[in-house]
Amino acid sequence: LCRMMTSDPSPEVRAAAAETLVHLASLARAGKLAPRDEKSIAGELFGVLENENELDAVKLKALEAVSAFGGDRLTPFLEAAWSSGDLSARQSSIYAMGRTSDPKWADRVVEDLEHDMVAVRYEATMAIGELGDESHLHALEGPLDDEDLTVQLAAISAVERIGGDIAKSLLELRLVSSEPRVVELVQQALEAMKEEEDLDEVVTPEMARSMFGAGDTLPGVDTEGYEAAELEGWANAQPDPGLVDDFGTGVTEEAEELGLDRGDPFDVDLPPQDPWDHD
Repeated sequence: LCRMMTSDPSPEVRAAAAETLVHLASLARAGKLAPRDEKSIAGELFGVLENENELDAVKLKALEAVSAFGGDRLTPFLEAAWSSGDLSARQSSIYAMGRTSDPKWADRVVEDLEHDMVAVRYEATMAIGELGDESHLHALEGPLDDEDLTVQLAAISAVERIGGDIAKSLLELRLVSSEPRVVELVQQALEAMKEEEDLDEVVTPEMARSMFGAGDTLPGVDTEGYEAAELEGWANAQPDPGLVDDFGTGVTEEAEELGLDRGDPFDVDLPPQDPWDHD
């Protein structure tokens, strides 16, 4: 994909390759790809942005993809696209700002919640759900009542992601909407918020510490430098060499007789006896 994005003679193919890298960049940033792949993807995407001879259509898709990595290196490209005066660039820059998850872009995004273009308002609404907090909920009241249904639905999702009591109140007011899809999405959002609240109440800090092992220490025992053998009294025990099993876990006598002990990390148990072997 990186080679296609940088080398294919067709600008449409290069743009499509960059667009596909949006998802892979997110996986890389989340640690789901090898570090070398993350470095390669980020490097190639920034290379496209820095290529003065590349078409804007390809650069904008690269901007959307590389935004998953965030960082100061991205800042000038986001600002240039946002202020370029081109609507496609504005839309891509807002989308990219949301993908950075960096709250420093929230105030910039809020400015476009009332943009003339529906596509820009939609992207701004979705982005503020990723970047905003409760202080930005009042700015979403307009999108919740937007004349365009897609913007309304985006606003419901954004309010849900921000969460909190104020968010819940804003959503409850939309239960009387005349638009069935609005009511349905609001109901789903409120249910999801309730489930999250219930989970927060059920999982107490004490339970969380216990689940992650912090509460499993023994009273009066300093686990720093803990030596189980000395503490439990078997440090000086000398086992009978003939009883030491160095073949692996659950080794069978037949295996030792056959000389199957390889003595390496792949030393595993023999498979169960074949029930169909009548010999």
